[in-house]
Amino acid sequence: MSHFNDFVNYIYKLSQVDHVNEALERRVTDCLIDYTSAIIGGSRLWKERISHLLQEDSESGIYHLAGFENSVSLETAMLANGLMSHVAELDDGIIEGIIHPGAPVFSALLSVFQRDTIDWQIFVKAVTVGYEVACRIAEAIQPGHKLLGYHASATCGTLGVAAALAVAARLDRTLLKEALTIAMASSHGTLKVLEDGSELKPYNIASAVINGFVSFQMAKAGFKGADNPFEGESGFFAQMAKEINYSKLTAKNCDLCIFNVYFKPYASCRYTHPTLEAAMCLRAKLNHPDELIDLIKITTYSIAIRHHDHTEVPNVSSAKMCIPFAAAVGLLKGSGGIDAFCDETVQDARIKSLTKKVRVLEDKKYSAQFPKRSIATMTISTKDGHEYTATVDMPKGEPGNPMTYGDLLLKLKKSCDFANFEFEAVKEYVETIPSMGISDFFGHINKFISSK
Repeated sequence: MSHFNDFVNYIYKLSQVDHVNEALERRVTDCLIDYTSAIIGGSRLWKERISHLLQEDSESGIYHLAGFENSVSLETAMLANGLMSHVAELDDGIIEGIIHPGAPVFSALLSVFQRDTIDWQIFVKAVTVGYEVACRIAEAIQPGHKLLGYHASATCGTLGVAAALAVAARLDRTLLKEALTIAMASSHGTLKVLEDGSELKPYNIASAVINGFVSFQMAKAGFKGADNPFEGESGFFAQMAKEINYSKLTAKNCDLCIFNVYFKPYASCRYTHPTLEAAMCLRAKLNHPDELIDLIKITTYSIAIRHHDHTEVPNVSSAKMCIPFAAAVGLLKGSGGIDAFCDETVQDARIKSLTKKVRVLEDKKYSAQFPKRSIATMTISTKDGHEYTATVDMPKGEPGNPMTYGDLLLKLKKSCDFANFEFEAVKEYVETIPSMGISDFFGHINKFISSK
């Protein structure tokens, strides 16, 4: 039997569990709260840009998107919600797969099924399968996938979306298989979106939502793909990586992927977080004004450096991807929330100056420990000969250093305050979903936009 059929069998069996356990329900609730924080924050950050997209929507639709009163077409809802779910850089991820599974999976399910009520147990299974498909395939092809220039949140995210929608619609094994097969034919996404001040990284998430949905629709319509899309010289794996770890696809001796995601306490790329925490730690110890700092050396693991060691930061998107900027903003602002990565900080002369004093280097010992540990050491040298050092090897939010439920609610509150939503009302709604099911999620949270 092929690796693909083994994988489909594993995923379909997971989707057919009669009753999901309490721990999994709790985990999906946590992920939903975290997603809500990300998209509410994103709805304010790109309010003007999304408004322009809505002007191009000529259809009088019935679908909603976070933070807007407009009713739009389904395609526009998927595009906009996908964009907004990732722009704040607050969405969850899995460090080993180098992927953000929650943004595409939740954006798809919550956009597509607005007119239907999905039973909570079905929703939990759909989310779980979406994460499992996206993350297991990503882990099988990383880090080579990233080194070839691919963005797994887009490529593998497309597969996760197709699978999640298929489970939510209760498609049989044959149609689930075809949805995945078709998704592999349309899966794409480049890390070029991280270069030259590009602001297109969230578009990779939106693209995964739309392509995954089209794959799901085509499977329902009866389109058939290749019997084994994984393998062969033109197969998915041959295109996406030079080395494949097939054991990751159906390994039985590990938790479901959704239990291994990290949650972000800071609004920037996960690779910046060890540096950001080290900077906030040293901020309290540094007895020198920043103008007396001569050099800031960051040593970290190799895969974190590529695309993230620049010292010219033209905009907020670039700042969120930048280890030197994270060092500067952590030292000078002492925080890493949405308000730390904004136009004001990008233009701040002191932060600009300090960013240019940062050098990012690989520590081979740290590279060898990745992905089990995400390590960075910051060493600050001053002009009068003093030196300050801090190391972070497990940034907040990893399964080994988890955010608590209270932490997730505080994160939600900060996003609500930032975007002018009524936190207590949003919190109460999200917490009651397990007893009510999912129906018109974005329409409901939009009721809680403050009139202040």
